[in-house]
Amino acid sequence: MIFRATGLTVIQLNVPDEFRGRVIGLYHLEAGFRSFGALLYGAMASWVGTPMTVLLGGAIFGFLSFCTPYYKGRTRRAAGE
Repeated sequence: MIFRATGLTVIQLNVPDEFRGRVIGLYHLEAGFRSFGALLYGAMASWVGTPMTVLLGGAIFGFLSFCTPYYKGRTRRAAGE
C-alpha cells in the first residue's frame, strides 16, 4: 500500500494539471493489465512450464527495454523536438 500510495503521489505532483486525469486513468488501467498478465502467465506456465515462462517473460521484457530508447527518440523527432 505504501508503494502504490507513494507512486500515485509522485505522479500527481509531477504531471501538469491539464493531463492529471488522463495520467491517473492510465495508472489505474495498469491494475487491469496486471490481472490479465497474471492469467496469461498462468496459462503459459501450465503449457510450457514455469521456468520457460519466466525465461520468455524476461526475454520479452529485456527486448522491450532495449528498444525503448529507439522509440523515445523516434517520437521526439516526429513531434519536432
